[in-house]
Amino acid sequence: MAKECADWIERKVEIKTVRQSNLLHGKMYHVADGGVEDAILGSSNFTVHGLGLGNRNNNIELNLVVDSNRDRQELKQWFLEVWNDANLVKDVKQDVLLYLRKLYTNQSPQFYLLPHPLFISFAIFSMGPATSTKTCGASHFLTPTYGRTLFSFQKDGAKAAINKILDYNGCILADSVGPGKDLHCPRRH
Repeated sequence: MAKECADWIERKVEIKTVRQSNLLHGKMYHVADGGVEDAILGSSNFTVHGLGLGNRNNNIELNLVVDSNRDRQELKQWFLEVWNDANLVKDVKQDVLLYLRKLYTNQSPQFYLLPHPLFISFAIFSMGPATSTKTCGASHFLTPTYGRTLFSFQKDGAKAAINKILDYNGCILADSVGPGKDLHCPRRH
């Protein structure tokens, strides 16, 4: 979705921001489609909840439809004066595209040590000088003590995660709530 959005922005959108924060408080939505122009002026932020499109927790906003052609033209002229003033606004299209690229581009994995006793134990005894990542697999790390505290599907998940860490230097373990990510191990004091 981020890639599709970035492609659309690249082809059809211009994005500028006001240089000084908190300088411009007015919000106007001006739409031109097939020669028909509409404008809404008010307090709605251009967000799902600001526009009242969320399933719940929408903002309470005050907006007015501008139905006079003369008023719409004056508002559009005011907008264009701000839009074209290089002292007030700057182009941020490439910044937005860079952010979106970070969302859809493959990133190299990073290793994060999880503060769970099972994974702390792995880090302590799996990285010793006698351990070679080429010769030992995940089953080497599941000691009898921890192996007995895990359900079989948890052992499978732990082995798969450890093998990914060994092979790729990183792994993300994520699934729906309840299937056993909290690996019920005894706590160390």
